[in-house]
Amino acid sequence: MNGKGSAAPFSSSSELLCVLSMTHSQPLGNGARERSATLHLCKPLCIRAARHQGLTAGTEPQLRCGLWIVSPAIGLADVIEMAGVPTSAWPVAASSACGERNEGKHLMGGRPRLFADIAVEAAREAARRAGVDDQDPEIVRIGDRAVLRLADGHIIARVARSLDRLDSSRREVEIARWLTTEGLTVTRPLEGEQPYLAAGTVVSLWHAVEGDWTVPADLAAVLRRLHALRPPPNLALPELEPLERLDERIESAPALTAADRLTLRTLTRTLREDLADAAYVLPRAVIHGDANIGNVLRTSSGEVVLFDLEGLCWGPPEWDLAITAVYRDLGWHTDAEYERFCEVYGFDVTRLPRYQVLRAVRELRMTCWLAQKAGDSEEIAAEVRRRIADLKEPDRPRHWHPY
Repeated sequence: MNGKGSAAPFSSSSELLCVLSMTHSQPLGNGARERSATLHLCKPLCIRAARHQGLTAGTEPQLRCGLWIVSPAIGLADVIEMAGVPTSAWPVAASSACGERNEGKHLMGGRPRLFADIAVEAAREAARRAGVDDQDPEIVRIGDRAVLRLADGHIIARVARSLDRLDSSRREVEIARWLTTEGLTVTRPLEGEQPYLAAGTVVSLWHAVEGDWTVPADLAAVLRRLHALRPPPNLALPELEPLERLDERIESAPALTAADRLTLRTLTRTLREDLADAAYVLPRAVIHGDANIGNVLRTSSGEVVLFDLEGLCWGPPEWDLAITAVYRDLGWHTDAEYERFCEVYGFDVTRLPRYQVLRAVRELRMTCWLAQKAGDSEEIAAEVRRRIADLKEPDRPRHWHPY
């Protein structure tokens, strides 16, 4: 997957990235002479472009599949237009969909670009297409995706790290619109078809919400309502995957040592086995997936707004409730706040016989998430090292800092 000599036949349509390598001796519609070009596109787009040019696998020019780290060639606009591919769909980042360590970086002139730069470009392009002021986008935070403010803070752009998040971003927009019809107050996407393909990645635009951080009891009330809902038949929600993308994050985190990676991989395998034996009390429901206090705000009118809907799925409600319990265990919520949270929801997840397994999974996920940012500062790198050391000893007191 990492060498130019590698070539593989196309597999399933779920394969996320491939490379279309063309050498064409005929004019491409603009009098161009023979050129050799390499273009990153999603697989379906590659196939369309290749078929239009009469290219097939195993012939010359060759259609090759892999994750080559290359810069997009200049002068392919005609090929892309003839294939019906919008220019916003390329160049695509060399993605981490298969564990590559350069997630969120495009190559420009052979040099990687920071994801922050890509996010700004993508947000501006999406804003222009939506008719929104694209001047001076402000980065709010960067994690699994980037969040930026646009239009003097009235619009929020959420920018994915790669095109593999297209389906989940589209589903997030559909989820938000469904929950609004159900009377649940959630963040609202801009009207019209979304998300956008921009600067080689996926962007969704949302109405900003002005509000303040609230208390765990407010989160409990929102979760109680959410867990009672049933989605319409045309909204297919995935099943919960508690360890989703952990292997990828472990491999791509910039500052982990080989020993750190081994520790996290081993713990992931152990917890996968432990989760298989976990028993739950509450009936299966629609759950948020990342129901922490940072994903709700209370507005000046008293409404509590739920955010970050990308992870909504089917699963045990205990998964949502465990985050607040873990935050209490870490000292980020008080005992009184947690007690009130349990009263409002009507259940205390820490009474589960296997609560410690849920806690361990949550701690592992929190650590792997932060490890993606370990290269940002020595402070974060030290926090990641502290967390990994603690994960080796489940009973050791935690002195973790929230991020």
